Amino acid sequence: MINLALIDVDGTLTDGVYTMGENGSFSKNFYTRDFHGLWLIQPSVKIGIMTFAKDSVITLQCNRAKVNADLHLGVQDKYMKVADMYLGEHDWENMAYIGDDVIDIGLLKKVGFAMCPADAHPLVLKTMDECGNVSEFNGGRGCVREFADCIQQINGASK
Repeated sequence: MINLALIDVDGTLTDGVYTMGENGSFSKNFYTRDFHGLWLIQPSVKIGIMTFAKDSVITLQCNRAKVNADLHLGVQDKYMKVADMYLGEHDWENMAYIGDDVIDIGLLKKVGFAMCPADAHPLVLKTMDECGNVSEFNGGRGCVREFADCIQQINGASK
């Protein structure tokens, strides 16, 4: 039973592309179905969203999509962040994580259900060949929805 779903942002919840304006403003691309998948698994599954970035775009998007999530911005060591924030309340085997880059490998190896986008870094893809799942979809293009659907299947529920 998965009771905590953890999601990386750039390259997983987004396509990893920043669009920069001349005035320094920037935007990220989000896929509506990814957020709908997160909405479907709450409140039975707690959601944690982690990113190395410190921008507020993810906060705005979660609010817009009505996804109630713990948002962790500026996280340099995701494995330690999860251990500090969630262990005790949740066991590793009841956690799921989706991430796309080498910073995510430690956490991907530890959780009960692990997934990466189809276009993840080659070392992450190799790691998932050994201990996890590779989505059929790229980052920011449906992989988080597939991740949420898998969690629903694991938990034997649908909404």
